[in-house]
Amino acid sequence: MPYFEELDRSKYISNQHYLTDMISLLHDQEFDFSDNNSPIRHLDRLPDGTMTVKEASEKGLKYTLSINDNRYWQYHRNNGVTKLGVLNNDKGNETLNNTKETIYMIRSLEGQIQAADMINKAYIHELFNDTYIVSGIQFMPFKASLDVEVERIINIIGLAVFPACMAIALPVFLYNLVLEKETKLLEMMKINGMKMKYYWLINFLFFLGIFLVTTVVFWTSAAFGFKLNFFITTDWRLLASIYLGWGLCQVALAFFLSVFINNS
Repeated sequence: MPYFEELDRSKYISNQHYLTDMISLLHDQEFDFSDNNSPIRHLDRLPDGTMTVKEASEKGLKYTLSINDNRYWQYHRNNGVTKLGVLNNDKGNETLNNTKETIYMIRSLEGQIQAADMINKAYIHELFNDTYIVSGIQFMPFKASLDVEVERIINIIGLAVFPACMAIALPVFLYNLVLEKETKLLEMMKINGMKMKYYWLINFLFFLGIFLVTTVVFWTSAAFGFKLNFFITTDWRLLASIYLGWGLCQVALAFFLSVFINNS
């Protein structure tokens, strides 16, 4: 496009082979990208699209469509499909010859859809001459909503704050253990016959219980109060496993650090 031409099959095995050869030829040309009027030799030999028709009958239409998607606007014809030219009406952009500057836009994807749409509409109209198809490109709708934006901000803040809040219990655990050691309370309990395995077991269950209660409070407020997507969309079994492991790690870390710290 915009012309029909049979390829020299002795030289080119496919349309893509022909396009690659022509683009390589253009790469060897010297021109100024900043000059809108810069002539490019051999540009007339490069089509903006190729179509290989495999079948065109009443039973069906099968074809392969390729579009020149090179990002240099100089590598495109002024075809109005893959390349659009817009006249700049700003008086400050007039050239020395008092001609207006043309601003070019590349729309390869839209051009490919438009080219395929032209072929399909022509095919349908050929089979059903009383049928006309009106088509276009509908972009994904975007409508800013204050509620959505506020919810997004809350989610971002929540993802940063909630993990930190869930780690607040660690200093509390560590403080209790070190305080009992610092005030000799642990030694007094040992003198009265307390076995250490029960001491560590009771502290483990107590600390883990405090952490689980804290987790339930934070989880409930995050899911039902602030409606954070992380707590709503994530499977509750996965979250429960993560928080249980996080609680066990904090309790174990408190036990470990209490051995090396003597001042609460």
